[in-house]
Amino acid sequence: MRTIVYLHGFISAPQSHKATVLGDYVRGCVTGLEYVVPALHYAPARALAQVEDLFDSSRIAERSHRSVTDWVAAFDRKRAEIRQRRCDAGT
Repeated sequence: MRTIVYLHGFISAPQSHKATVLGDYVRGCVTGLEYVVPALHYAPARALAQVEDLFDSSRIAERSHRSVTDWVAAFDRKRAEIRQRRCDAGT
């Protein structure tokens, strides 16, 4: 079975409109697909830890570990870019 993991935004929840609509669609119209929406913490560092734990502890980890690793690396690069912009704006 294939899995979709929907990662909601930091000021959102698994019950958000988009998460619910996608979940309803997957359950009603797609066969052979599991839909997972973890309740992520609002603090980015804790949310990332939750995502890593989810992938480390599940059967989807094998297929998706590289994707999560790439996502975390992209998040870290973006955070560094934002910090740099703040520093540049302050000079």
